[in-house]
Formats: sequence, structure tokens, C-alpha cells
Amino acid sequence: MLQGFSTKNGTGITIYGDYCDLRSLYLTISKISDKACQTEDDPQCITLMSFLYEVRKAYSEQRLKEEITFDGDRRIEYFGFQCLWPDLLIFINVFRNQASYVTTDDLDQANLYLLDHITKKALEEYDHEGAAQLKNLIGQRINILDPLLVQINEFINLEYLKLKPGKKRFRNLYSLITNHFSSWTEESKNLKRHLEEKALELGTTADKIAFDEDGFSEVVR
Repeated sequence: MLQGFSTKNGTGITIYGDYCDLRSLYLTISKISDKACQTEDDPQCITLMSFLYEVRKAYSEQRLKEEITFDGDRRIEYFGFQCLWPDLLIFINVFRNQASYVTTDDLDQANLYLLDHITKKALEEYDHEGAAQLKNLIGQRINILDPLLVQINEFINLEYLKLKPGKKRFRNLYSLITNHFSSWTEESKNLKRHLEEKALELGTTADKIAFDEDGFSEVVR
């Protein structure tokens, strides 16, 4: 069964499973992304494909490998990968939304619910107070229909990683996400204004901009 553990400083989650667990999750995401990805530059498609890539790398033994202990002495070798909390929360919302347009079977639904379960469990295990808010972002309160979904996601990641690791950063993540996905906040308006200005300067559109490690939108996709 899939397992999820918060990273040491609460930066993200480590997801583990055996080959069959991860391969099953991969097939479910693949089924949904095949339907969702009408064009490769669709922001929801990009989000699905990025996560799908990590799952495939994990079960192909190209990411993490760990022996996990169960019942005190039973050790099982699992494969895994790590994911930032903002990336996972945004992915789950896209995953759920796109699954509603696809005919899914019981196994697909099990994978959907299991991913939700390990996410909530890992959030709680790191910090109960921060988790109480962040769990409210699972399946809701993130505008995944925003055409700048990928750019907002990248910006949130950069801002999140600038903060000092620990529970204070973890507890600030809810407002960081909601403020940048709301069309009414100054944070959201300023970000979109910056993207539009940079796009005009580069002769492209805002949805083709990517953020570099310094936080400036200088790279054209």
C-alpha cells in the first residue's frame, strides 16, 4: 500500500510504494491525463504530466529506495519520490477535477482516495495546527482553471522555499497558496501584473513565462 511521510523540515512529502502500488497509481494518472491532455501546453496537463513523470521514475527505481519497518520487525523494500507540498496539493486538485470527466473503475477510485489519505496523514504527522488548514485545500479552494496555473505554482514554490524551514513556514503555506490563487488579493494581482509586463517585454504571453531560481520571470517556455 502507498505510504506517505512528511520530509524532516516539513518541506514536502515522501511517497513510497512497492512496484505494484506505484505502477497502479501511474496507470490511473495516465488514464486521466490521456483524456485531459488535449494540448501539451494546457496547464492542467503540465501539472498531471510532471507528477506522472516522478511516479514512473520511482517505480523504475530511479528515485528513492528504502526499507520500511512494519509491526516492529517486518521490513519491506519500497521505492519512492519526494514532492513539495504546494506541488502535491495543486496536483491533487487537478487530479480530482480531471477524474470527474473520465470513466474510472474501483481501482482508480482507490488510488484517488489513498493519495488523499496519505497526504492528510503526512500533514497531520508533521504539524497538527498547520495541517488543519492545509487539509482544506485538498479538492477545493485552489483555482486550477486559472490559465496561469503553472506560473502561480512555480512562484509559490519559490516563495515557499525562501522561507526558513520549520513549522512556521508550514503554517504560512495555506495563506501563501490561497492568496496567490484568489483573483481578489493584492498578491495575486501583483503577480499577474508582473507576468503580463514580462511577457510584453519578451514578446510572448504570460502563460509562456517560467520563473528562474531567483524568482524572476525571464525564461520563455
